[in-house]
Parts: sequence; structure tokens; C-alpha cells
Amino acid sequence: MAAAVTRGVSMALLGIVRRAFPARTATLAAVALLTTSGAAAPGAPAAATDAGHGVIAAASVADVQCAAGAHGERFDPGLRLTSTSNVLLTGTGIITQCSTPPGSHAPDPLLTYATFTFASSTNTISCGAGSGTARFSFRWNDSGTSDATLTVTVNTTPGVGSTFVAQGPVTSGRFAGSVVVATFTLFTGTPQQCANPPGLQYTSGTMPNSTFAHPGGP
Repeated sequence: MAAAVTRGVSMALLGIVRRAFPARTATLAAVALLTTSGAAAPGAPAAATDAGHGVIAAASVADVQCAAGAHGERFDPGLRLTSTSNVLLTGTGIITQCSTPPGSHAPDPLLTYATFTFASSTNTISCGAGSGTARFSFRWNDSGTSDATLTVTVNTTPGVGSTFVAQGPVTSGRFAGSVVVATFTLFTGTPQQCANPPGLQYTSGTMPNSTFAHPGGP
């Protein structure tokens, strides 16, 4: 029953995303990226150096893990093949199939999904690369909230497609002090819009993995 409810919520929000970001200029990812390569075991996110600066450390413990999701975003001006400065990025989405594993600072068996919005005007990005900082606001299914400032990095893998990874600290609300790492698929190939004005203005896709984690220890 819970899985059916989560799927229903996910499809409902994906419908909202599609209406907000028109299908004629958006490309849904055909396949969610697998996170097996270099992925950490549950409760032990990928090793990095400093949780206090928005990076998950090797000894971190997951507060909540979400195994699926969907997103849509708008770029103004549209993305081109070469980098553009001061791109306004706005978006919305949902993360689903969430659970709070042992060791979580806020265990809750009823916590299953969160909707979110994000916005930024400090991005220097193209259709295939770039980075910036965005403010994310998450609203959980029990009405709790989490606000986070995340660094967004766009990457392209030949033959696979483009993704962006959002990573940084939760600054207020539930899981404050934890670090978020979320993976977004963008599109499976360079869209035709990238080569011509006004550029790629909308995109959408899936979210195969999102983790909120705190440093290990009591």
C-alpha cells in the first residue's frame, strides 16, 4: 500500500513538472543512472573529506535515503553548447522511496517522500558542463521542512547523457547539519535546442539517489 501511494504521488508531481515545463522543450531521461559504480553501502555514503563544509565524509551515517524521484527545471537564458554566465535556474521535483536507516538523527518509519523547489542565479553552465549554487527547500510528507544550500555540478558522459549532482549542507529545519547529495538525470543526449537560439530552456528527468547524512559517531 505504501509503495502504491508513493508511486501515485510521484506520478502526480511528475505531471505537474511536465505541465510547468512544456514537453516540446523538455526531454525526459530514458533510463535512470545506476549508482552501483563507486556507490557506498546503505548508511555509508560515498567517501569525501569534510562534512562540515557540505561534503559527506567517509564515516558519515545516513539520516534519510531516497531511491527514486523526478524533477523539472527552467534555464534563463537557455543553455548553449558553450558556457553562459548568470543563468537563472529554477525547478521543482519530488524524492520518493525514502527511509530513515539505523543511526538516523531523526528516525521516522512514516517518512516516505518530499517535494522540493530550488532556485539560483549564480550559475555558469552549458548543456554539458558547469556549476553554481542553488537554494533548495524540501517539504516532507509529514509537513516537516528542510532548507539547504547546494553546489550544483553539471556533467556529461558520452553515450550516457547529462546529469547534475547537487551537494551541500542542510542549513535549517529537519536534518539541519546533515549534508545532502542528490543525483539528477537531465537528458540522454545533447538536445537540438543547445545548438540554436534561444538554447535549451527546459529539461526534466529522474532522480535515482538522494541522501541526507551526518558525520559518524554519537
